[in-house]
Amino acid sequence: MPKPSKCNIQLKNAHESFAKKYKLNKFQEVNNESTNNLKKINKELKSIDDMTSDILNVDKSDSSKIYNMIIDSLKDMSKKDLQSISYLLCTIRYLYRKNKDHIISFYIQNKTFEYISKSLYKSGKSLDELNHQNKQLKQDIQKLQ
Repeated sequence: MPKPSKCNIQLKNAHESFAKKYKLNKFQEVNNESTNNLKKINKELKSIDDMTSDILNVDKSDSSKIYNMIIDSLKDMSKKDLQSISYLLCTIRYLYRKNKDHIISFYIQNKTFEYISKSLYKSGKSLDELNHQNKQLKQDIQKLQ
């Protein structure tokens, strides 16, 4: 087998070094993006922690335990989940007026959760209920005609 030319060897080495740099740059971009997301979430959590400690008058030692627990759970999440959580943290706060940057009242949060859980997870109606509803609709149609 003939020996490869010097030009081919240099070309091969250049290609390999470019591939290594490209992979390293891609990895650094993904790492930087996830680090930025973690920093945003960390900032949001600190602000929420300050607000909740003011509201609940909790010792900082207790709130730091909660804070650390939340940070640990965030470290285990995927990139997509981190973006979703970042959005969630932004949306559960008031945007205007005197309550700006405070967490939306827990009453409203509970009502929203109840509404979502009822609308998304409706239990299936029984056959009798559906038949009764159909009869009632037919009677309404006859009355309107």
